[in-house]
Amino acid sequence: MSTLTEIEQAAKQLSDDEKRQLLISVVSSLRRQSDAVPPPRKFAPEQIKAWLDEDERDGREFMARK
Repeated sequence: MSTLTEIEQAAKQLSDDEKRQLLISVVSSLRRQSDAVPPPRKFAPEQIKAWLDEDERDGREFMARK
C-alpha cells in the first residue's frame, strides 16, 4: 500500500478494535514528531462564554421549532 486511498480502503476491512489500534499508532507517531501536532490553542474565557451562549441560544431556537 502506497497511497492514502489504498490505506483507507484497507482500514475499512479492519475490526473496530484494529481501527482503534491503528488510530493510536498514527497519533503516537505524530506526537513523536514535535512539529506535526500544533500547540493547543488558547481562548479567552470571554470568547468561550460567547460561544457557549450562542450554542445555548441556537439550541433553544431549534427546540422551539419542533
